Amino acid sequence: MINQQRQQYAWQLINWQQIVQNAERQKFAELSQPLYDKVQKVLMEEVKAQKITLVIKPDDVIYGDDKTIVNLFNPVAKKLGIDLKAPTADSTGAGQ
Repeated sequence: MINQQRQQYAWQLINWQQIVQNAERQKFAELSQPLYDKVQKVLMEEVKAQKITLVIKPDDVIYGDDKTIVNLFNPVAKKLGIDLKAPTADSTGAGQ
């Protein structure tokens, strides 16, 4: 019994960094889920309002012709009440 407990503690120590990283990822996902849901809801409202049939991420875009491309970032941010012109911590010199 004691030897088995020692092996368990040794395994935890050896794999501690991975255990902590997994816990961090889980907590981040848990805390960010409400914000993700809110952004997703507003995004879909904007998609319906502009009658958009396809939404793709910028890194997945392949331009095949001159069709109209709509950037939904600004209207979604506006509906969420996010001021995109507000100074960020990085631009105010905080943390330096």
